[in-house]
Formats: sequence, structure tokens, C-alpha cells
Amino acid sequence: FVEGKVVDVELSDSEWIESIRIEGKDDLVEADFWIDASGFNRVLMSHLPGTKWNSFSKYLLTDSAIAFRTESDPNGEIRPYTRAIAMDNGWSWEIPTQAARGMGYVYSSEFCSEEQAVTEMEDLLHSDIGDYRHFQFDPGYLDKVWIGNCVAVGLAGSFVEPLEATSIGATIQQSYALVGLLAPFRKGNAYSIKEYNRMFEGMMLNIRDMIRLHYVSDREDTPFWAAQKQTPIPESLE
Repeated sequence: FVEGKVVDVELSDSEWIESIRIEGKDDLVEADFWIDASGFNRVLMSHLPGTKWNSFSKYLLTDSAIAFRTESDPNGEIRPYTRAIAMDNGWSWEIPTQAARGMGYVYSSEFCSEEQAVTEMEDLLHSDIGDYRHFQFDPGYLDKVWIGNCVAVGLAGSFVEPLEATSIGATIQQSYALVGLLAPFRKGNAYSIKEYNRMFEGMMLNIRDMIRLHYVSDREDTPFWAAQKQTPIPESLE
């Protein structure tokens, strides 16, 4: 294990990562193959050419979220399931654990501010929210998640939204697919890269349709739900 912050990426040609430099260390870290699991930062993929983000924003309006933790249910019971609750500008989640409850609100910044999101959750819970994390995202995926000798997994390669934990599922499927192609892979083996990217795109379009299906609703009592009702439905979902 080599722990540290990546400060530079060395390429031997336009698509082949030769080594990386770690902050505070003189020696370069070399490898034959790289997996970028650095989240939205894309520490390795950002140095490679031809990366393009395919956005699902015309189908899905949610692009922001707040996340926080609360105490376990006061009645002492732990629900054996998670809850997703429709809100005025998106939806909230509740994930019970033995020690606490993970909670959050996924919403559209076009219709709701961060402060409004906090207020909505406080009204739902009938209590104040203390510390929380706020993040923004553009739902979608990299059209080439494998370039050269590097594959982006997890948030580095895609993110739609928290609904149904598709990011976890996508990471598992990516890992399984990579196992079968990694051992025989050599530089210049374009078939493996093409096949992996084809599989990945099909998976992401399937996830897009599955998440979009959750928003097929007659609800139009708030500007957000009225606008979401008017967003297009992919032909594959139709």
C-alpha cells in the first residue's frame, strides 16, 4: 500500500499511464494497469484524452443533495428496510443502522435552494438538522470509462442519483466485467477496451431508464413535479 495524494500523472503516450507521483515522496509509483476510484475528482482519468461526460439531465432534474445522520428511532426499533419519501422538490431517504440513521434529501437546484432543502427536512423530522454534507452532481456517465491502461470505477465513471443505490451496483458489475478482461489484456488490445465500454454504456442506459421510471407520475402539485412530468422519457423506456 502506498498512501498519499497524487500530484502528477506521467504518460508514456497520449493514452498510457506510466507512473504517478505522490506528494512528499521522491520515487514514482509505477504500474501496468490502473483503476481510478477517486470519485468525482477523477485523479487519473482527468489526465487522459477523449473523456466526455454523457449527461442524463434532460431526463432527470435532481442534481443536488444534503446528507446527515440522526439518532436511532426513539422507540428502539430498527426498521429492516430503507425509506424513500417524495418531497416538494425531490425525495428524501432514511437508512436505519444499529447506531444511527443515515438521512438526506435529493433535490433539484432549479427549484430549491440548499437552505430550502434543510428547512423541508426539518419540517419532515420536526427537529433541527445539525451538521450535514452538501453536494451537487450532473447525472450521467463517462462515454469511455476504459482508456489505455486505466478504468474508472464508481463515482469516477458514473453517477445517476442515490435512488436504488445504483452506484454500488454499477461498481460491482464493473468489477466483475473487468476480471474477465484484465488477465489477457496487453497494450494495443483494442477489443477488450471496446467490449468493456460497450457493456458499461448498456448498463448505464439501463440504469437511466430504471431511475426515470420512478419519476413517471401524475403528480404536479409543485413546480418541480410539474416540470419532471414534462421531461422526455427515453425511447427504450417507452
